[in-house]
Amino acid sequence: MMLVMAQASPIDATGLAELIPCFAVALKQKLRKDPDQSELDELLTDKDVLRKCLAHPTLTIGVAIQINDWVRKRVGEGKLTPAMATSIQGHLNIWMDAQSSCERIYNTPLPFSYAVHISQYLGLFLVTLPFTIVGDFGWFSIPVCTILTFFLLGIESSGIEIEDPFGTDFNDLPLQNFCEAIKRDARATCEIIQEGGMSREPFFSPAIILK
Repeated sequence: MMLVMAQASPIDATGLAELIPCFAVALKQKLRKDPDQSELDELLTDKDVLRKCLAHPTLTIGVAIQINDWVRKRVGEGKLTPAMATSIQGHLNIWMDAQSSCERIYNTPLPFSYAVHISQYLGLFLVTLPFTIVGDFGWFSIPVCTILTFFLLGIESSGIEIEDPFGTDFNDLPLQNFCEAIKRDARATCEIIQEGGMSREPFFSPAIILK
């Protein structure tokens, strides 16, 4: 996702630069069912904002509300145009849609009965396979069965592994790396804004990647 904002007057974007990665971190923690909020505490310098985020039953929604409040206040101060505020709200909606998509993946595991049936069928197939091919392959049926067993069991294991791609296993998505990239990009963009390196044309384009 790409967040694009335009400047109506000089603006301190520190608060938004902190809240943007907070959403990614909150989503990561939610998908991993990790109650540790120390990473959010390090990100947010305004502890009142942190308290408000944590007070919401759903942390990601709490962060989204704080982003919306930040935008609303800047519009009231004349530092953001209403059109850009609407654009940001649209991006917030996209973020929430991304969260819903991730939760659908997380909450839709392989049905237990289906997994058991596949395992039983695969086991029966592999046990009887040597007897069906020994007449044609002779002793070569041993390496043939070994190779087929390796590939078929590997496919089954892969299917089970990708049921939950948001964990901390080696083959899971590197969510922490995603969050670190978002933190780095948001911080760098904020520094450019503070130094006046952006023109008064539409600016502020930190890449927010939640895939």
